[in-house]
Amino acid sequence: MTFNAKMLTALLALVPVAFVSADDIWGELEQEAGQLGDSAQQSAENASKKPTEFELYKKRQQEEFAAYRKIFEEELEEYRNAIKQRWDDPEISSRKVWVSYTDDYAVKRAVDFEKNTLTISAQGLQGNQKAAYKKFEDQIRQVLSTTVA
Repeated sequence: MTFNAKMLTALLALVPVAFVSADDIWGELEQEAGQLGDSAQQSAENASKKPTEFELYKKRQQEEFAAYRKIFEEELEEYRNAIKQRWDDPEISSRKVWVSYTDDYAVKRAVDFEKNTLTISAQGLQGNQKAAYKKFEDQIRQVLSTTVA
């Protein structure tokens, strides 16, 4: 025997030999699989505690929409209040009726798409029929040339 072979034989003699049956191997595998199952369950529980990327995105979108809606409602209320200073009953556009006002809120234009009507109302034109006629004519032209996207 060479020196390397003698050394290998000596080392193998020092290593304790353990006999393992097939049942023990499968038992170990099943035990490890059970531990993996437990860790998978813990991961699922942790996942339910920690929001996913989609859940974070969804929450952000909902928060942004809530902020947008709040701003929209505040602006709409300011718009209504500005109209109320000129008109007793302020009209706002809906799904069926498009309503617009001049910058000074003196003229109101309403297009009812369901009834196919155009209504133009003006304030402050009493007494001057010619000026009123001209103003209404201009408003009709403006409504007819307006496109709503």
